[in-house]
Amino acid sequence: MSNFSYSKNFEGIMEVFMRRGNYYQPLLEFLQNTMIENSELTKIERELIAAHVSKLNHCTFCVQAHKAIIKDLGGDQALLTSLENSVEAIQGISENLRLLLVFVEKITLNSHEISEELDISPLRKAGIKEETIEDAANVACLFNMINRLVDVFGVKGSEEHFAMVGKVVSEKGYFSK
Repeated sequence: MSNFSYSKNFEGIMEVFMRRGNYYQPLLEFLQNTMIENSELTKIERELIAAHVSKLNHCTFCVQAHKAIIKDLGGDQALLTSLENSVEAIQGISENLRLLLVFVEKITLNSHEISEELDISPLRKAGIKEETIEDAANVACLFNMINRLVDVFGVKGSEEHFAMVGKVVSEKGYFSK
């Protein structure tokens, strides 16, 4: 159920963004740059990070949307099913991605405790480039914000909506100018 009179028929977060297009345009460009543009992290890996952050934030809408995107990007069913588990139990991911998921969990739940010594340095020592760490942090921070917007607006989505989001984002990205 919507929390605002003007959003009662909104199926997804993009309707929130399009309602005030110029206002949200910088966020949409950041979303596109973070999730689609060049990164050492694959699109599926970024979607996994976004899904994990959304799970931690209890944002069912975003979890479902990211799962649909992962599926349409070619993620297998075992991976999608294992997303409901702890980071250690997620199937089919690299150890470096697992380390990044632990890092974004700390960003989501205890960002005030992030330190170079305890968090960044171990990632570097594992062979993860600083830019890749930054990319993972950007995904986490972005979806912490978007999760909250979904909650504030009361966006719920539907199976049809998630299927459409998966198809559109996997083929065209999140936002095109």
